Amino acid sequence: MGNVLLETSECDWVNRFRLLYSKKHIDMAAMVWHNNRVFDDTEYVTCGINAFYSRVKVSPSVSLSVGFTVLAMPYNSDPEIIPQKSGVIFTLAAVID
Repeated sequence: MGNVLLETSECDWVNRFRLLYSKKHIDMAAMVWHNNRVFDDTEYVTCGINAFYSRVKVSPSVSLSVGFTVLAMPYNSDPEIIPQKSGVIFTLAAVID
């Protein structure tokens, strides 16, 4: 929840839910964000999933991860203020231990 001492136009209340799964090298998550019109006049729902193949050792001190995230906005009360967009993000990461 945003700072309730700010003006209403600057506040926001977003409900978030995440479901996580991890086993060996597989990491997955499902996410939902819901802005609920408590402090402002807009309402939206955004959903996302991500899947990663992680912790692949390429040397004793370096691990690699590769994955993708899909985001979508299935509902929006005011598309002029908050444009409805969807997208995919691909990620390649290296971790040095």
